[in-house]
Amino acid sequence: MPQLENGYTRIANEILEKVYRMKLSGSKLRIILVVWRYTYGFNRKSTDLAISFIAEATGVHKQQVKSELKELIEMELLTVTKFPTFNSSRELSFNKNFKYEEVKIVTGSKVSTPTGSKNTTTTGSKSTTQERQPKENTKDSVQKNIDLFEYWNSKAPHKHKDVTNDISKQLNLLTVNAVEVVKLSIDRYCLAYNDKKHYYDHKWTLDKFIKQANGYKSWTDDGSLWVDYTPSNIVKKTKSDVIKINRNAPIRGQA
Repeated sequence: MPQLENGYTRIANEILEKVYRMKLSGSKLRIILVVWRYTYGFNRKSTDLAISFIAEATGVHKQQVKSELKELIEMELLTVTKFPTFNSSRELSFNKNFKYEEVKIVTGSKVSTPTGSKNTTTTGSKSTTQERQPKENTKDSVQKNIDLFEYWNSKAPHKHKDVTNDISKQLNLLTVNAVEVVKLSIDRYCLAYNDKKHYYDHKWTLDKFIKQANGYKSWTDDGSLWVDYTPSNIVKKTKSDVIKINRNAPIRGQA
């Protein structure tokens, strides 16, 4: 028989009242309950929660959990406090400071504020003056940061175990469109760094690579480091090919 002595989860009544008034799907509510159980239930504000773990705990399919998590983050009910790495899952917390009247409820193509609030917005309609204008799509922003962090760790010589505050700050400053430019710069930087015949051997950290003027911008098409590397790389390859051809060529006069 369940007893408080065997463990319990402390949660403010105000949070419960706000959440049960919201039109959340059953799977979303179950995910929130799991987050509460493994944060407030252990007297902590955030914890590592893998999608597979949540799926097993709730009985919801992994793909559904992934989709619902993205929407809960977009609604600003859940917050990503630490991005996933090769060794750990993303860290989640419940945003207890959310304002019930301002939370956007996602239901398919329809986005609205909760029943009883002053503002309602559907796809294609205009926002009222009282409605808070949304920031950059939170879902895209979070995914953008995760993708770029993992891309860096898969390529760069300096690997990061965790997303530090400095890294998070620089990732948040990048637009979604800028990510592809940074990825291309990472590829070019790693190409030059791994080229044993090239002098460039600086080990960047991700935050400084994004922030500093001689970081990723130096590896764009017109960037000084990329322009400096490309011609020398072509020359070196050409010389190598010439040497190889000359060594294999027969001595003049011999068949």
